[in-house]
Amino acid sequence: MEFIVSKKELNRRKKAFSILLVNLAIGIFLFSCLFNLPIPLAGLLIISVIFLIIYLVTFQYFFFDIANENCILDRKIERQKEAHYETYFISEINSLKIKRRKDGPVREIYIIS
Repeated sequence: MEFIVSKKELNRRKKAFSILLVNLAIGIFLFSCLFNLPIPLAGLLIISVIFLIIYLVTFQYFFFDIANENCILDRKIERQKEAHYETYFISEINSLKIKRRKDGPVREIYIIS
């Protein structure tokens, strides 16, 4: 059985993360206005650049993650990224945790060996 990362789920996570960063920026601005703590323009630029770097690094990880393929075989689970393979033997798995979205599809699978 072969599984790949859902592009729909990745897009959902990208959108949620973008909204989080925008809300953080708005929150910082509103905090400074409400408590009369003016943030200089240079400070706002620095915060914006930091958020932009976080955004770019996170999306690089998302693009790395989308290329993974996971195969469940009789006695092992293989994770493949291009020519790199990781093998996990089913007999060595101690715990398995599956998270689902509210509408049913699997969101995450945790395997602890």
